[in-house]
Amino acid sequence: MTPISGIQVQDLRFRYESDGFGLRIPELSVAPGEAVAYIGASGCGKTTLLHLLAGILEARGIAVDGVSLDGLSDAARRAFRAERIGLVFQDFGLLAHLTVRENILLPYYVHPGLTLDSAVSERLVALTKSLGVAAFLDRRPEHLSQGERQRVALCRALITKPRLVLADEPTGNLDPKNARTAVELMLAEARAVGATVVTVTHDHTLLDLFDRVIDGSEWTA
Repeated sequence: MTPISGIQVQDLRFRYESDGFGLRIPELSVAPGEAVAYIGASGCGKTTLLHLLAGILEARGIAVDGVSLDGLSDAARRAFRAERIGLVFQDFGLLAHLTVRENILLPYYVHPGLTLDSAVSERLVALTKSLGVAAFLDRRPEHLSQGERQRVALCRALITKPRLVLADEPTGNLDPKNARTAVELMLAEARAVGATVVTVTHDHTLLDLFDRVIDGSEWTA
């Protein structure tokens, strides 16, 4: 497989040893800068695919942003993920002992390849204002609502200007109006830097915001 920018998957086969569930994807391509909504029935492996694309899970046949993930070490995949991928997890992934500001800036604290400077601080202010969490920067996650935590997680995913945004149900705890606003902002930020976006969602009212919709139900192996 010759890696290209965007996402390229060829003959991907993955199976969990614990329960036997697996994915088999003969071919999948997402163009550079394309925004894709990934849908499908519960349990069809949508989160698994996001974790494979991020290098959290390992399988052959995946290239992201021109880099083949085949054979990369755990450390190399972590560095690649930190420098090029913005992640939004279903459970937010916020650290309870850190403030909102510290949670958003966490990638800069833990990865030496990222530089925390005044431009990043300015971006943090702009993102948190846009997503309505600027007033909470010195609070800890336990003092936020579920919807506020979700918006903080979105800010953290976007703060590094990633080349790829992978979002797992990023609006699951938001009301319809705020859900649409959050996705519009996420896509606008991604397009501003030419980032590719893959978003898992069950909310079909948001599908018109994306360039393409992919149904992954047929990929369960």
